[in-house]
Amino acid sequence: VGIGFAVPATIVRSVMDQLIEFKEVRRGRLGIALQELTPDIAESLGITSDEGALIARVEQGSPADKGGLRVGDTILQVAGKTPRNFIEFMRELNATGVDKPVSLLIRRAGAQQTLAVRLTPESDFFNADLVRQRTGLHVQKLTRELAANMGFPFFGGFVVADVDKDSPAAEAKFEKYFV
Repeated sequence: VGIGFAVPATIVRSVMDQLIEFKEVRRGRLGIALQELTPDIAESLGITSDEGALIARVEQGSPADKGGLRVGDTILQVAGKTPRNFIEFMRELNATGVDKPVSLLIRRAGAQQTLAVRLTPESDFFNADLVRQRTGLHVQKLTRELAANMGFPFFGGFVVADVDKDSPAAEAKFEKYFV
């Protein structure tokens, strides 16, 4: 008895092209939190249709914010396609690529409009202040130069620069210089 997994050829091709060009797989970041638009939620918002994905949060300074998306907007289409679920939404969004505009058909206050947003690479969007506020960790990217200065034979990821006293990170026993 064997188990097989199928990956769509378009995804394989996209990953292969990115590995050849960039030596890594680049995923785009939009900066929103989505919520399923159930019939009950649609009714409470005065919306007659429960199609689309409801934007529950837009991160300040994110591509979504810069592109004009707002909390309460409903995303109906991504690049002209209508995703039926979150997985399809993410697939269509990532298929457009990083640093390229993607067209989003949204519903806002009962009217439809199209917005263009430009995804940024996930690796470019890191909010150290948010990490500190939520965890008490002061972190910074572990660049090649910083790793060499610290005597690490590797780089990438993040290094703990400091830990706030009485924070969740301190309770979890995080220490300075953890990678």
